[in-house]
Amino acid sequence: MVLPLLGMAVVSAVLTGAITWGAARRYGRGRAFLVPVLALGAVMFLMWRTDTTGAHDPFVFAPFAVVAAGSSVGGALLGLLLARRRVG
Repeated sequence: MVLPLLGMAVVSAVLTGAITWGAARRYGRGRAFLVPVLALGAVMFLMWRTDTTGAHDPFVFAPFAVVAAGSSVGGALLGLLLARRRVG
């Protein structure tokens, strides 16, 4: 179970970093910080929705939520740092 979670974390960090980098270059760093906030909101909504429907035990999704939220924030911060550097 560790390998799939690690793969999901790496892909999530890379995608979030790329989206945040692009948003920071185009719209500015302040608006680009909205990307990790939306990612955290989506994970929280997933956890809340799972809890209210009773379809699954919410603790089953806890590792996924930690991996998705942590790697999304880390990737977004990396994207913001990379966007700060001027190219050319």
